[in-house]
Amino acid sequence: MIEPGMHLSEVARLLVLRDLAILDTPAEVEFDGHVQTVASLTGSAICVVSLVDAQRQWFKARIGMAASETPRSIAFCAHAILVPEGHALVVADAMNDPRFADNPQVTGETRVRVYFGLPLNIHGLPIGTLSIIDHVPRQASPALIEDMQRLGRQVERLLETRRIHGIRLLHSSAPQSTGSDRQTIFSVLDTGIVIQEHEGRIIDHNQAAERILGLSSKQMLGRLSVDARWASVRESGELFRGDEPPSMATLRTGRPCSGVIMGIKRPDGTQAWISINSVPVPRSSPTAGAVLASFADITAERNRRFEVERSQEALRDQKVVAESMRVSAEHHR
Repeated sequence: MIEPGMHLSEVARLLVLRDLAILDTPAEVEFDGHVQTVASLTGSAICVVSLVDAQRQWFKARIGMAASETPRSIAFCAHAILVPEGHALVVADAMNDPRFADNPQVTGETRVRVYFGLPLNIHGLPIGTLSIIDHVPRQASPALIEDMQRLGRQVERLLETRRIHGIRLLHSSAPQSTGSDRQTIFSVLDTGIVIQEHEGRIIDHNQAAERILGLSSKQMLGRLSVDARWASVRESGELFRGDEPPSMATLRTGRPCSGVIMGIKRPDGTQAWISINSVPVPRSSPTAGAVLASFADITAERNRRFEVERSQEALRDQKVVAESMRVSAEHHR
């Protein structure tokens, strides 16, 4: 079994999900009606509206599924939210798929063989899926894909309506999105997280960011992206200009950036290499208009790659010298 990875914009995705205030809410006829329609239309044994939280998937609506949630580590839907936007995860026979063949949902009572998961996107971020499951292997027909896409858009509109109008069920136990809730999300990740306001000033962060950047909270809060102490450089050694770091580019354009490699100087004089993603903070957040940047420490990986490249270059130089000496020796015979 291959466990699902994290989404590139995992924290922003979780904030959008929490802002919906839908987790752990009672059943609603609109959502239940959708899964019943999908199950009947596709002839599937199981249909769910699944929401992928930090460590679990929770089913807002389900038919043919006894459990109300499962660990994220075994969730097919946690794989589905990683597919490119506009696509779906199609598993024609889970027993023949190395990602899922020994998954407890395949080998256990659920007996998953066919899985079709269509990501549900809010603000362009996948918060869950509309999914069908069957016990007999089969291919997804073009008609099935078209029907699922149409019904998935209806679920997205239902979720968006809930967000826009602030629907809160009177007897709901769903948590409200608060600063402490956000810190809970931050704390479960090893990825560094910072939130920066419109000038690029850091206004919030997690402990992983302190560890990766080598800064205390006091040193980090209030620091700007353009602060010369970062000594931010590209892999080529060229300095980032003030408007070029990913967070500043996102603040300027409103568009996400992903996989940007940056070298920064830590206070102790060592250099760290990080891979950065940046996304606008969701409009429903109290810090709307800011940017959320997440980054992974790739220093060790980058240094290993550099050493390999340097060794290969030295080996090539040795071969050139050896060949030159051989030619010279033959010339003087």
